[in-house]
Amino acid sequence: MIVRPTLLLGVLCLAACGRAGLLPRTGPVVATATRTATPRAEPVATPVVTPVAPSGAADGVESVGGAPVVVTGPNAALPEPPAPMVVAEIPPPAWDIEVTPFESHSRVEYFVSRFSGPMRVAFERAMERQSRYAPMIHERLRRGGLPEDMIYLPLIESWYDPHAYSSAAAVGMWQFMSTTARSVGMRVDWWVDERRDPVRSTDGAVTYLNQLRETFDGSIYLSAAAYNGGPGRVSRGLA
Repeated sequence: MIVRPTLLLGVLCLAACGRAGLLPRTGPVVATATRTATPRAEPVATPVVTPVAPSGAADGVESVGGAPVVVTGPNAALPEPPAPMVVAEIPPPAWDIEVTPFESHSRVEYFVSRFSGPMRVAFERAMERQSRYAPMIHERLRRGGLPEDMIYLPLIESWYDPHAYSSAAAVGMWQFMSTTARSVGMRVDWWVDERRDPVRSTDGAVTYLNQLRETFDGSIYLSAAAYNGGPGRVSRGLA
């Protein structure tokens, strides 16, 4: 066969051309079946330097030519771990009247079960009304020197409804009888009934609660009981 001599002749011609300068020299031509690969050197990691503004000595900060630089790479210092996040504790609810002796009182538990059970819909509606009147009530209770927790008194009286009307003819958010309302300066006649006015009735309630507190030696509990049941009934109970 003439294939192998022809290939050998071609290789010899290429070698001769290389020696004569007709081909670029790229290295000796090895006329062998296999050739051993030269091992390649692994690249060496070069530290990367990034100029930064001077901010004092710290880990990973070096000086090159008088200017501070940050060194990054395999030899750089690890960054400081972030400080743990501190979660602020929510303070417990605060009251401006003493409620600790009654925290587990059976009557309180009864109302909690009622407000979260069969009366839940009405209670939620009352809380919506309270959000409308609360700033005004808090301001007037504070100005009158009364505990601001007395804002829950009209919750029991009327669910904060300015148009509430009871079977005993008590009217308004604070459920004033007509004679009591007139005694604290409210107008109640054929044309005007200020018991239905949230602002005027709140002013009247503050005045009346302060009168009751003076009657019952400063007790806000007896004042609230007398507000609802009448001072005569509370006086007879004390006697």
